[in-house]
Amino acid sequence: MSQLFPLLLRYLPPKGASVLELGCGSGRGAAFLLASGYEVTGVDASAGMVAEAARLHPELAGRVSRAAVPFPADLPLLRHSFDAVVAIGMFMHIPDAGLPDTVLQIGRLLRPGGVLFIDGSVGRTGLQNERDGTGRLFRERPPCELQLLLEKHGFNLTACRESPDTLGRPALRWVSLVFNRA
Repeated sequence: MSQLFPLLLRYLPPKGASVLELGCGSGRGAAFLLASGYEVTGVDASAGMVAEAARLHPELAGRVSRAAVPFPADLPLLRHSFDAVVAIGMFMHIPDAGLPDTVLQIGRLLRPGGVLFIDGSVGRTGLQNERDGTGRLFRERPPCELQLLLEKHGFNLTACRESPDTLGRPALRWVSLVFNRA
C-alpha cells in the first residue's frame, strides 16, 4: 500500500482537508493521511478490522468506526461532508446490487470539487464465483465500467494509473482512478 501514498498526496486536496477513507481496514492509510496533516475519518465493514486499526494506530481513536456500504440511511456519518473520499481495495468487495447506492452516497458525502480516489485489482486468479477460499467477494470491475458509472453520477475522471502487484502475483494489476465531483 505504501506505493500509493505519493499518488494520494499528489491528487488529494491540500493538507488540512477532510478525508473519508472507505474500507480503512487495519488503518494504514488513515494513519498515513493523519500523519500527513489531513483530518481523517475511517470506516470499515469489519468490526475486527476496526478493532485492529485502533490497536495498531492509537492516534486513530475516535476517527474509525464500523459501517458497511451502502450505508444505512440513518447513519450519522451521512450528515457530514468531506473534501476527499479514498477507497483503496474496497470497491471490489461491493456486490453489484449495492454499487449504485454506494456511488450516490459518495456523491452526497463529497463536497463539490472534491476528490474521489479509488484503487482496485484486476486479473485476480483462483476465484470461484468471484469469491476467494474464505468466501470473500472480489468483484473486479474494469476501470471503464467504474468510469462510466461515476461519470453518470457527476464525477469527472482526472487520472488513471495502472501498476503491477507489489506481492509479485503476475496476472494481478492494480488500477488507481481519480475523480473530481462536478
